[in-house]
Amino acid sequence: MDLKLSKPVLHVDNAVWLQESGSWQTLNGGAVVPLENHLHQQPVWACVRGNIKIFQGDINAKLVLQRDTENSYYPLPVTFKGTLLEVFYIPIGTTSISLHLFKGKGQFVVGELKLEYLSVWKAYWRMIRRVGLYMIRSRAVERRQAGVSLYMFLRSINTCYKRVGELRAYAPELTFAQWQQRFMQLSGSDCRLISNKSSTLAKQLTWKIIVYQSQTAKLSDFLLTVTSLRQSIWPSPINITLMISDEGIFDALALQLTKDSDITLLKSAEGSNDLLVGGPVNCWCWFIRAGIAVEPHALYWFSDQIAKNPLSKAIYSDHLEIDDNGTFLPKFKPDWNIEFERSTHYVGDVVVISFDEIERHALNFSKIHGQHLMLNCIEWFSIEQVLHIPSILWRESVGNEPLFLSEILLSEHLLRQGVEASVSKELPQVINIKYLISKPEPLVSVIIPTRDMPDVLNACLTSLLALTTYAHFEVLIVDNGSVLAETAALFSQFEEDPRVKVLSYNLPFNYSAINNFAVNHAKGSIICLLNNDTEIITPDWLDVMVGQLQQPDVGVVGCKLFFSDGTVQHAGDAVGPGGCADHFHSGLEGDAPGYMYRAQATMDLSAVTAACLVTFKSLFNELGGLNQKNLSVAFNDVDYCLRVRKAGYRVVYSPLAKLYHHESISRGKDDNPVKQRRARSEVDYMRQVWSKQLEADPFYNPNLSYARPDFRLSAAPKVDKPWL
Repeated sequence: MDLKLSKPVLHVDNAVWLQESGSWQTLNGGAVVPLENHLHQQPVWACVRGNIKIFQGDINAKLVLQRDTENSYYPLPVTFKGTLLEVFYIPIGTTSISLHLFKGKGQFVVGELKLEYLSVWKAYWRMIRRVGLYMIRSRAVERRQAGVSLYMFLRSINTCYKRVGELRAYAPELTFAQWQQRFMQLSGSDCRLISNKSSTLAKQLTWKIIVYQSQTAKLSDFLLTVTSLRQSIWPSPINITLMISDEGIFDALALQLTKDSDITLLKSAEGSNDLLVGGPVNCWCWFIRAGIAVEPHALYWFSDQIAKNPLSKAIYSDHLEIDDNGTFLPKFKPDWNIEFERSTHYVGDVVVISFDEIERHALNFSKIHGQHLMLNCIEWFSIEQVLHIPSILWRESVGNEPLFLSEILLSEHLLRQGVEASVSKELPQVINIKYLISKPEPLVSVIIPTRDMPDVLNACLTSLLALTTYAHFEVLIVDNGSVLAETAALFSQFEEDPRVKVLSYNLPFNYSAINNFAVNHAKGSIICLLNNDTEIITPDWLDVMVGQLQQPDVGVVGCKLFFSDGTVQHAGDAVGPGGCADHFHSGLEGDAPGYMYRAQATMDLSAVTAACLVTFKSLFNELGGLNQKNLSVAFNDVDYCLRVRKAGYRVVYSPLAKLYHHESISRGKDDNPVKQRRARSEVDYMRQVWSKQLEADPFYNPNLSYARPDFRLSAAPKVDKPWL
């Protein structure tokens, strides 16, 4: 049934019915749907089924079974299409059963819900059927990553049933404690395999392990790091150099470690460059800030990646932060991301670098720390030479060690690169970089397709022409068959401005074709694709985007877009999560930092939306423009960005350029069979042409959920442990 046609015949607590949209809107605390209210004097198996259509929010569905002694909770996974079908057990003494939806704000429609009692045999049959179908349809690697096995199936069908349910699109998120126990803990078998395989690797390479002092380091920080290193699963002795600038800590360590032949103590200002002398063949330097604990398998995993990637020059990994309250905060990072590292030093203070490169560039060991090392990596290495291991290989307590993020270091780095930019730190964790535009300023052609909607277009053009500080631009309005007199009058009004020109495109709507047509009439060397339902927020938006576009190897720049209510609509695009492509941080509060400050930091990404996008006209034409044959409406921007990246250019998201985007006002929704068929064909095209890119977005992380790009922990991380 069409769930939007009428109000379902059921009652929802803590929610209001929105007649206009035909949906429920939660109040504070989420919605509650009562299912049953009577005393169960016998235990029984049951099944709840129905359909939930989600328009907004985090569904987080669960059953709550109330009893006098204690309540029972059943997480309820929901498919991407909204199907709810779950077997559960009702304990004796249960007095009521209710369905709880959403942690907070949400908009949804609930179809007819049905609660069905099952015999034991029928309950187990339904569980066996779900698991069996998954085992048949999934690949071995997917089952291994999800932790689902025939042994688990035979040992505990109930556990296996829940594990398979967790793989659905709207399954409640695992806690990190659950995730850690399932995917991070090393078994005895793991340790034996790592030990056996590391014996071979130890013969192929050598290590210089350097533990350096931070601004606030204490004696205990050095001892913590040394202890963790000595617990490494590695066959040969590990030689560790401690670089210490504090006299008191140096003397204390000299007393405590005087009998340890594997420890070398160096004062940072004296003789530290002796480390550049006598590097053996295939030697690597592992830099670790004092106070960081490394995992026992970290040295093995770094060594394994070096052996498998002989062209690599530097390697980093994910890590774990522990805050003042003892809360674990996993930091699952993107692959090597130049702009993100400049803005946030997201890599952290553990990095492995080839000794040959350190020797060649004469690194000054007396001044090393994480940010300095990673800025050197930007200068020394190509993007392909810096590897990322998507696994937590070290941990740190952040309460006493604030992030060291220096504007001076960054400015010096940009100067060495010959890059002119202004640098500021409005937040302690993020540095803003505004790249200066080369002179003379290039002409930018701003292309705005439209069809009537004069009020929307008027708001867009008024803000664009009145607020934009960038002086050298033209506006090409592409009229796709407008019929209203008000629209014609608006065109005449704005064409009085010499910067504005109206082009007529009288063919059926095809977003790609319209923009390709306009680019052929553009005089600018830079193209800005802009939706007619946008409005300018930051007057220097075009200065920021053009300055970023002119940086080496950049081919596309996108901006930060907001819904009308001030929440985030777009902070870059993920490719793969959500089934094809989806916006990062959609629905986030406007000034919220997002995951690892990714909503507020400039970064390289796989794609950005063409609701506001700048690119070079020459590159646009070289790549054939937008795909008007296969992607007439959706995903043409994502496809273009992927082609730009394939050609060797970077795609950059800049949160410093901000606009409102009143999404899809002019085009409308895909709400009829013709539009839905077209939408399916566009998704199918993307999945066929870009299957590899959709499988693994380098700027997301395989430990995170691919149901949606919301940075939730995945119940089936796409990470293979190298010792298996």
